Amino acid sequence: MEYGVLAVLLHRGVGNEGGWRALLIGGLYAASDEFHQSFVPGRNAELLDLAFDILGVVLGLYMARTVISPKGRSC
Repeated sequence: MEYGVLAVLLHRGVGNEGGWRALLIGGLYAASDEFHQSFVPGRNAELLDLAFDILGVVLGLYMARTVISPKGRSC
C-alpha cells in the first residue's frame, strides 16, 4: 500500500508521460529499503519483499494513470 502511494506521488512529480521514470525511482527506492533492512537487527532483506514492493509501485502507477488522472486531464 505504501509503495502504491509513493507511486502516485512520483507520478504527480514526474508528470503523466514519465511513468517509466516513476517506476525506476520507486523500484530503486524499494531496493534500497530492502538493502537497509539487511542491517537492522531482527529484519532481513528478501527478494519476495522487493517483488511485492515493486508490484505496489506498478499498481499505484496504474491507478494514477487510469483512475486519478485519466486521459485528457492533467494532474
